[in-house]
Amino acid sequence: MTEPHPDADVLLDLALGDLPEPDRGRLMRHVRTCERCGPEYADMAAGLDHVLVAAPRAEPSPGFDRAVLAAMGMAAPLAVPAVGHDGVAAPTAHGATAHTAHGATAPTVHGASAAPPHRRGSVGPGRHTTTSAPRDRRRRAVALTAAVAAAVGAFLGAIVTAGVLGHEPASEVSAVGTAVTTADGTRVGTVSTGYAEEGEVLVVEVAGRAGAVYACRLVHADGTSEVVGEWTLAEDAATWVVPAPAVAADRLELVGQSGGVWASAPL
Repeated sequence: MTEPHPDADVLLDLALGDLPEPDRGRLMRHVRTCERCGPEYADMAAGLDHVLVAAPRAEPSPGFDRAVLAAMGMAAPLAVPAVGHDGVAAPTAHGATAHTAHGATAPTVHGASAAPPHRRGSVGPGRHTTTSAPRDRRRRAVALTAAVAAAVGAFLGAIVTAGVLGHEPASEVSAVGTAVTTADGTRVGTVSTGYAEEGEVLVVEVAGRAGAVYACRLVHADGTSEVVGEWTLAEDAATWVVPAPAVAADRLELVGQSGGVWASAPL
């Protein structure tokens, strides 16, 4: 008998490390050999690795995940719970769920609270952590948003590919974060703050010449500096995550092999 394929919600639990044994072991054996589920799980785990590290600390509002799915036409529109004067969401029916694409379910959120710093590292196979309910809700909201983005990306993939094959100019880097600019004011990337297990991290996105090597240097108010990484640009763009300095820095600099500052950003 052919083993049934797990739905998207189960694959999401597996990627987040939230699936207990023996289900986890059974599903891991399945995705390793299934031509359908293997690539889907690998894409989901890889996407979560990028999204969860750089995601902001703020807790999503109640009903956020359901509202996103409803807006994308993947679930029936559901009313967002009302929020009282004390900032606590009005109670909803316990255990209620909204059915989404592929049989996934989006959990009802019963309130909002500040989320702790995120854990750093892989959230793929073998990663299992015990977390508080607010953080679990936040991770699932981010993950569901990433899944929606992946679906949209698949639809637009042909358009993006056509642009690349047609030698169209590369897309501008994300507008989120502080601009990283060259001496003449040309915007080449961004730097923003994220959160990992150890605390704050800096997420640096840069577009430039493939093969160029840059050291990432943080300059402090007293003039001292520290190099926190060195990277080689591949395919004209890159995203790097480095620990935030223990002592606040005034400026981030990308230094070329000649020792000159190629680009910088205030922090």
